[in-house]
Amino acid sequence: MRSHTRRHPKRAAAGAALAAGLVMPWPAGAQDAGDPERGRAIFLEACQPCHDAEPGSHQVGPSLHGVLGREIGTAEGYRRYSRALEQAEGVWTADRLARYLSDPRAMFPEQRKRYDGLGRAQDRVDLVAYLRHLDNR
Repeated sequence: MRSHTRRHPKRAAAGAALAAGLVMPWPAGAQDAGDPERGRAIFLEACQPCHDAEPGSHQVGPSLHGVLGREIGTAEGYRRYSRALEQAEGVWTADRLARYLSDPRAMFPEQRKRYDGLGRAQDRVDLVAYLRHLDNR
């Protein structure tokens, strides 16, 4: 049986670059793209079990309304952040959120949250488009 690397050397190189953090986990220019309706469906399946989309409505995790542009680990009224998120610096940008959604444990290894991320780049693009849509409604 031939190895995956032999059959698809470009894919293997791209995967290694992604794992090393050298490339973005979503297509170039995708910050402005995405399908918010599809992103809503992804939110309902992947996020809503622990998060709400309404402002200030926290569940197991904080509300994701207004997450873009918010300081990491600072949703108003939510106090159950892991130490990793409490100590994180910066704000949730579309790029940072895409990296997180790609592999949460790579970004915050000590995080308690048991979430494996979204494997498909287009799913991340669409989910971020939905979260951006929430902020504009």
